Amino acid sequence: MAVVKTFKDARGYGRTGYSVYHELSQGVRPTLGEVAKPANWLPVLLQDQYVDEWWCILAGTIVSMTRDIGGSGSANAIVPANGGVAMNIVYTANDEDYTIDVDTVVAGDPTKLAAGAAGAATQVLPDNKPIGWAWHHYYSGSIETRLINYDVQPFVSIVCDYEIEVALVDPDPTSGDVQNFEAGDLIKPGIWPTGPRAGVPHVWVNGVDSAEQICGRVLYRAGIPTGVNSRSRIDLVRTVRGFGLSGMESDGKPRHLDAYMLGSTTTKATDFIRANIALC
Repeated sequence: MAVVKTFKDARGYGRTGYSVYHELSQGVRPTLGEVAKPANWLPVLLQDQYVDEWWCILAGTIVSMTRDIGGSGSANAIVPANGGVAMNIVYTANDEDYTIDVDTVVAGDPTKLAAGAAGAATQVLPDNKPIGWAWHHYYSGSIETRLINYDVQPFVSIVCDYEIEVALVDPDPTSGDVQNFEAGDLIKPGIWPTGPRAGVPHVWVNGVDSAEQICGRVLYRAGIPTGVNSRSRIDLVRTVRGFGLSGMESDGKPRHLDAYMLGSTTTKATDFIRANIALC
């Protein structure tokens, strides 16, 4: 009798078919840890007082991904979305001897030198398209480049289907005022007009902006409560610095709304929006 070859399964396991895809994570917060992390040449924005390290992408930022910059052949890297407009990479004094200089990466320098001085880099962040929103702060990728035993953030993830609340910290480049968001307005990523921060929400304009840049819709807009209007007068509560808790440190504002205008270190955001975020 001829032996007929068949597919056999290990006892205790059943096979119902051949999978043509592999489910990685739910759609609300896909994890990109095995795929990409923030680019190690992104300028830093805010310091984590608890671990004494810097964040380069803040929660609520609309993000994208780049595979290459200036022919460097760099691996996948998460970057702020820039509304489809190339932007300058500008370093400050906080980046000196900390952030990897993008110009040294492009030059193929194996040591990947840290930025030696403040100023604009030669390379620019190419135009890109949004892939989602950062739901937590991303630490600078330069940490793992400089240190071989320090993995402070083993993975990052994005939000692409959720309702979020975010401070309106971006002035309109034409008027200098906070963007005129209203309920129902579509959202796109924009570039900060006077600094390096991209990925802040802008109003999408029909007939002007590409539909590929749409990444949400405004559900609600209001002013941020503070001082005597703070929730339960939390502004009178002392909290531990660096823990991200609202209290005296933030005048009672929840930490995600305690945002400064980057154009001025003394002006804080006054309005916030709630948005239903989704990609076309």
